[in-house]
Amino acid sequence: RTVWRMQDVIALALRHLGEATWPEIHSWLRSNQEAIVRSCPNVCLNYKERNGRREAMWEHSVYISLHRSQQACFERTGQRDGRTVWRLRDEELGCKRQKSS
Repeated sequence: RTVWRMQDVIALALRHLGEATWPEIHSWLRSNQEAIVRSCPNVCLNYKERNGRREAMWEHSVYISLHRSQQACFERTGQRDGRTVWRLRDEELGCKRQKSS
């Protein structure tokens, strides 16, 4: 079975954006959902209604993944408008097929 990790999705965004803050990554993901689903078919990018607001199921997990996998995959390159700027640490990363046991 092929497993796509959330960090692969972030890598996809950063490969297009170069360096970006979390809101920029977020907005790129939101406007490129179809491309992401094509590249990373197992990543669920569904929305659900909550209190009358459309909420992406994936938004929170992307944010957590960005911080959790920063050592291996992403690095902070500074600050912009009081927000951390991220970039891809490893060019090879991104939507690699992970064999799950």
